[in-house]
Order: sequence, then structure tokens, then C-alpha cells
Amino acid sequence: MSEQRSWAFWCARVLGHVRFKPDRKAIERELTEHYMDHRQDLQRIGYDPELASQRALRAMGDADEVGRALD
Repeated sequence: MSEQRSWAFWCARVLGHVRFKPDRKAIERELTEHYMDHRQDLQRIGYDPELASQRALRAMGDADEVGRALD
């Protein structure tokens, strides 16, 4: 699965748990910033971009668990 699709799938799973819909956009923005920062940090220390994306996504944790916690 491509990086973009993987991230979109993960993010959609998280947001699906957030019942207060007006919060979803801000949560998505915050999660995306964390993911991008982590990915860039990994690339900065020499990770291949694809591997950096995979590792950063894995570091975000389980989407269902994160979503329940944010709800």
C-alpha cells in the first residue's frame, strides 16, 4: 500500500472514533503534523523515504486505540 493511502487509512480509522465531528479537522491536522515531523526526522538521520514513512506510521500506534483515546 502506498504511503499516502496508508496514512489516509490510518487517519480515517482514528477519526472514525471521534464522535464530536467539529473536532475531527483539528485532530487530523495535529496527527498529520506529528507524523510528518517524525518522518522528516527519520529521513534527516538517513532513513530511506519509504522506510521513514513506514516507521513513522508504525510509531503513531494502533489507529483504533488512538481514536478511542481521542474521543
